Amino acid sequence: MLTSVQAQVMFGGSNAVATIDNGEIRLNSGEVIGYIDGNQVLNREHKVLGRVETGRVLDAAGNALGFVEDGRVMNNARNTIGYIESGRVLTMRRQIIGHCDTRRPEEGAVFFFFRF
Repeated sequence: MLTSVQAQVMFGGSNAVATIDNGEIRLNSGEVIGYIDGNQVLNREHKVLGRVETGRVLDAAGNALGFVEDGRVMNNARNTIGYIESGRVLTMRRQIIGHCDTRRPEEGAVFFFFRF
């Protein structure tokens, strides 16, 4: 999906802290922290951490864990189980469990749901 395109990973606002280029998720410092392979998100050891979908949260096996709407992460029953704030995915107790890229909010947003 993003292996041959360049994209920016934003943590809120417009300050890009990482880029996705040729399948690599690279911090501005140059450090590679993960990979995009097709629609899979991989860590440095190439372990599958999740998938990239529009407005949906999926686990590594591709099972839908929930949805993202209006800054809320919801389970399949549409109960709020977390939040999106400043590019971070938070649990109800405000623990950071992932990051997201909301470059296309007009299309429902593309979320990279992963943790490193």
